[in-house]
Amino acid sequence: SRFYFDSQRRPLKVAGIVADITERRRTEGELREREALLSTLTNRARVGMVMVDSERRYVFANLAYAEVLGLEQSAIAGKRIADVLPGVFESQIQPKLELAFAGNAVTYELNVPRRAGWDADRVFAVSYDPPVSTIHGPCVIVVIVDITDRVQAQKALQDLAAGLEQALDYLENLHFT
Repeated sequence: SRFYFDSQRRPLKVAGIVADITERRRTEGELREREALLSTLTNRARVGMVMVDSERRYVFANLAYAEVLGLEQSAIAGKRIADVLPGVFESQIQPKLELAFAGNAVTYELNVPRRAGWDADRVFAVSYDPPVSTIHGPCVIVVIVDITDRVQAQKALQDLAAGLEQALDYLENLHFT
């Protein structure tokens, strides 16, 4: 085998350098594999997931989030929430984000007025986790689920129950008169 020397004729530690490079390539490959897996998982999820930085910009948005809002993913990434959801940011989202960035876990229902492509107003269950440290600085993780159908079904059941109660009252009044 060959020996390599530095300018003072000391042997260079080539094997150590090669091992360091090999380890770095292995680590980079594992990181790429994990990123691909995470991307696949988040994009196949049936719930919207985003990361929001302290400037209230989307750092990440999965495919389900874009679909829930009826938008393209490219219309979300890097944009300010206020620009993507202008009608509800100040009144509903911003106060809850402030709580999350202050370190609180937050859960609430977000009511979004009818948009193009929607047949009615939508209701979303939203949860924010306290900030996590990222390469983008502190970011809040957001999970959003469209619960419009469930809310509408609950309202229909409440209306039905109220109607049944009125009918029962009427029948009871008939019996005693």
